[in-house]
Amino acid sequence: MRPLPWGLSLCLLLAGAALGRTPNPPRPDARAPGSGHPQPHRLNTPTPWDGVGPVPDYALLGWVVTHERLAVRAPDLVRTLDRLLGDRHVREQYITDVPAKADGVIWLRDHQPIYVRQRNGILKALRPLHLIRQRLSWVPPEPVPSFFVERLPLLHENGNLIATRRHVFVSARLMVENAEYPRLPTLQALGQRARSRGETLAVLAEAFDRPVEDIVVLPHMPHEVTGHVDMFLMAVDDQTLFVPAVPPEALRLAEPGEPTQIAHAIATFLDDTAKRVGALGYTVVRPPMLPPTLTLSIDDGNMDPAVISPTNGLLLRTRRDAVALMPRPDTAPRPPHSDALARRYAKAWARALSAHGWRSEFVDVADLSQLRGLVRCVTAVVPAP
Repeated sequence: MRPLPWGLSLCLLLAGAALGRTPNPPRPDARAPGSGHPQPHRLNTPTPWDGVGPVPDYALLGWVVTHERLAVRAPDLVRTLDRLLGDRHVREQYITDVPAKADGVIWLRDHQPIYVRQRNGILKALRPLHLIRQRLSWVPPEPVPSFFVERLPLLHENGNLIATRRHVFVSARLMVENAEYPRLPTLQALGQRARSRGETLAVLAEAFDRPVEDIVVLPHMPHEVTGHVDMFLMAVDDQTLFVPAVPPEALRLAEPGEPTQIAHAIATFLDDTAKRVGALGYTVVRPPMLPPTLTLSIDDGNMDPAVISPTNGLLLRTRRDAVALMPRPDTAPRPPHSDALARRYAKAWARALSAHGWRSEFVDVADLSQLRGLVRCVTAVVPAP
């Protein structure tokens, strides 16, 4: 089960549980010495994240955790993680109590806590609320002992958070969840209640020890079922954001009718998002992307767009290497007659990442795309302490 698609599937999640603000200009980093401007992240000098707030994906890695079932759904990804990380790739083995939704356990990005660097330099793990019991209680098995754990009294999935030194990006889905989703007694006891947009932002800001102005709420991608920000945004360093583009040559591959309408809506949304985050002072890179393909989900039987996004990769920074583990853009499903363009786009992704210090490796995630997820979705990352 792909995390919390909106609409009819909400009733399934409740059953399981029972068992854009306008962006502000860049803020000077109060921790940066000298000029008052943020200090650039030195890509070739991997160091622990030294800022305050959620740890970015490009920071030094501690462990990557995946569920053992991922070896069935994405064996190429599992083998690659084993090769790259060795014993820093940890396989989780807990069992779901909803057998009909066995694939629900693989989405560990949405199970994992939010790791936040405090002003004393120590990491804490924020555990959000969730309607699914496993995601409410799970923490990674590494490291032992765990970081200090604190409850975040908000409904949240961690696929819907991208951090840099200066900003934390989420989609509007977070606002909707905490204003409109049904209240459950178990979650109410942990602090769940209906919150306005301003209240939700205030709770986040306090938990992150960051000003409210540092939290940027973006619209979610139209027609994309997760509503997560990591389907259209990737931070590769302090100053650089990737936002995909669907070029005209790719739009021409979309099938007539509804698929073409969806592709154009997504292309427009991505262009608007790139302008919006660029106005915050970031360098915005636009890796090309194929249009989504309407396909039958092998999870719920719905016909939904499958988006093969270059932002849903996994950044692995160790003391020896910096690797971007990326979904193959030629993975199924994809538009007919797109093979040559997909291969060209893969090279474009690799060039763009290389320009910012990342070596690329591509993995086949065909089953994951038909479950409406990709590489980042199935990996829980524990940063270096």
